[in-house]
Amino acid sequence: FYPGGMYRENVPTIESVLGYAPGERLPRYADLVRYLTALEQRSDRALLRTYGTTYEGRAQYYLIISDPANLGRLEETKSQIAKLADPRCLGNADEAAEIIAETPAITWIGANVHGGEHSTMEAAMCIAYQLAAGEDETTRHILKQTVVIIDPLQNPDGRERSVNYFYSAFGLRLNPDPNAAEH
Repeated sequence: FYPGGMYRENVPTIESVLGYAPGERLPRYADLVRYLTALEQRSDRALLRTYGTTYEGRAQYYLIISDPANLGRLEETKSQIAKLADPRCLGNADEAAEIIAETPAITWIGANVHGGEHSTMEAAMCIAYQLAAGEDETTRHILKQTVVIIDPLQNPDGRERSVNYFYSAFGLRLNPDPNAAEH
């Protein structure tokens, strides 16, 4: 992903699962699900969860990525964050300080709100790969200090309509002419 970056070899790249590199094609919703499922299956840093169903019957997913130790204590983290959210649940200020010191921060990434946002879902997949496979110091620090939750596609139905339109109007190969409608 990053030139010279160090990555876990057992964690699949986007290209190894989908057959094309990020930016070469517009991934469909099924491509996203296939890639996130592969990450969960092959990385001890990732958990895939559903949170709803769209009007057209597609499951909506979010991916939780963190250090395996943090993933093992998600319920405890949720409980501690809930205490911080409601000070009436805290015994005193020392308890709040202790929770803050010992509980990983939560980072929520909400991508692809509108169906026509073509790059945001891919950006979310790239972030997921970096966090699931990266072995550099910065990535490991993020994983130890935070629980990252990625909602890579908030509107699967709109995404499918947009991608279907794109491929029906412009095809699989880009037109290099800068005056082409796709640009």
